[in-house]
Order: sequence, then C-alpha cells, then structure tokens
Amino acid sequence: VVAVLSNSLWSWQLGAPRLSDGKSLYERFVSQTVYWLSPQRKEFEESTNLQIITASAQAEVRDRVAVGAVVSGGGKHKLNCQVTTPDKRTLPFEMAPAKLGSEVGLSQPVWGWRAEFVPHLAGEYELTVRETVTGEQAKTKILVIEPQLEKTGKPLNRKFLKRLAKRTGGRFYPLAKMDKLMVDVPYKPLEITSTSEKPIWNQVWILLVLLALFCLEWYVRSKLDLV
Repeated sequence: VVAVLSNSLWSWQLGAPRLSDGKSLYERFVSQTVYWLSPQRKEFEESTNLQIITASAQAEVRDRVAVGAVVSGGGKHKLNCQVTTPDKRTLPFEMAPAKLGSEVGLSQPVWGWRAEFVPHLAGEYELTVRETVTGEQAKTKILVIEPQLEKTGKPLNRKFLKRLAKRTGGRFYPLAKMDKLMVDVPYKPLEITSTSEKPIWNQVWILLVLLALFCLEWYVRSKLDLV
C-alpha cells in the first residue's frame, strides 16, 4: 500500500522537463510505484503468507473447535494441522479446502482450509498449521476451560431453585407443569394501530352532488331573475 501525502503532485506533471529516459519525474514516479506494488507472478507465489484463524482464543471442554487457515498467493497447497494437548499428546489433522465464515470468527466468507477437533481436557492447546510443500508454518494457542454447570449433566438443585424463586417473588415450574407457565405469566397483547388514507375528491357520487347543487343554484337564481 502506498499513501502519497502531497497536495502538489499534479504540478509534477505540468511543465516538468523530460529526463534522460524520456519520462518526466511524475511519469517515472508513477511507473516505479506501480512496479513496486505489482511483483512478478513467480515472486508472489514464493512469498506465501500462512495465517491461522480461530473464532476465539478460548473454548470449553467437549466443544467442537474449528481451525481455519488462509494462504496468500497462487498455486496449489496442502495443509496439515497438528494439535498439542495439555498432556503433551500430538494429534494430526489434515485440513480440507472450505469456505471460512462465522465458525472461525469471520464476518465475510473467504476461501481457505478448515479442520475441526474436540478437546477433552482442560488446559492450553497449541495449534500448528504447516504447508507441506514450502514447509511454512504458523502457530497459535487456545485455552480450554471446564464448561459451565448447565453443561455438566448434573441434576437440578430443586430446593435451591424453589427457595430462590420464593425469595424473589417468582415461581418454580418443573418440566411436567410447563403448560401452566404461560397461563401464569402476565402479558399484554401487542396492539398495532394503522391509519389508512383514501382520497374522496375524485369519487363519482361527490361529482354528482356538486353537479346537482350547481343545477339547483342556477334554478333558484333563474326564478329570482338573477341570471
């Protein structure tokens, strides 16, 4: 990216003398800038840039973690993902070409490579994505924590929930009495007021009434010798 912070760049072109190569200073500047911003194809493919993309740096045990990777530059690539667990085990995964999106935290979809794994231990996981052709690799880490209590499968503490509902002015409903929940919940139906406008000046009956009034007025004036 080039940013030229000058308000007099146009004056380089006006009245600028020609240099030894036949170009003006302005033409040489523009041509060299374009050449610098547009490397050759071979040069672009050899300087690939590998990047790992994850939705978050933190996950929970037994959650499905999606790992994405993007390689800049053309050519064919083959990527592998290696996950090092907290107990120092190494789990290899082969990444497949896929469209990356919200599952890896991207707001706009892009094409790349994707793999998934499910952590079963809490701790720090190290992710290493390697391009098998060039040997280029990128690393990142994800912290896996124990899940919230709602996901552990433990039974409900009904006594605590009933006591909490009583203290806060609420009610406790078991699953068997779920149908009574909507009956006891106070609610007000949503009311919508709409206004409809209809023009009446072009109605036929109004034109007839106006015509009748005009004829009546003309008749009365004729009787009074006012016509």
